[in-house]
Amino acid sequence: MFRLATVCFVAAGFLAVSAMGFAQDEKKTKGKGGFGDPEAAFKKMDENGDGKISKEEFKKAQKAMAEKMAEKGFDGLKKAFADKPDLQDKMFAAMDTNKDGFLDLEEYKTGREKTRELTKDIFKKKE
Repeated sequence: MFRLATVCFVAAGFLAVSAMGFAQDEKKTKGKGGFGDPEAAFKKMDENGDGKISKEEFKKAQKAMAEKMAEKGFDGLKKAFADKPDLQDKMFAAMDTNKDGFLDLEEYKTGREKTRELTKDIFKKKE
């Protein structure tokens, strides 16, 4: 039970930490909901600057965040990705509402809440 609670906490905090971790400015300007500046996070994830985030860019950014968190002694997210290899794909699919294989800025902004809820549900399931 403790492990389940810990994993749920990791999932809920993940997106907030992810958005803040990818914010470009040092002040980490707070955006709607207090999860950091979504535009800055989006730009950081969009490595090739094409105005959209591919699944590969998304997964790379999430993996990098998990690594940074593990370096600071919090390895729950890294373990969650290892235990559930399809987790990142499910997160991306939940955000990609038009199913074109990319996230635009609006999908990213609205998808953060959806992903947080999806992640909670994934961790509650026994697969």
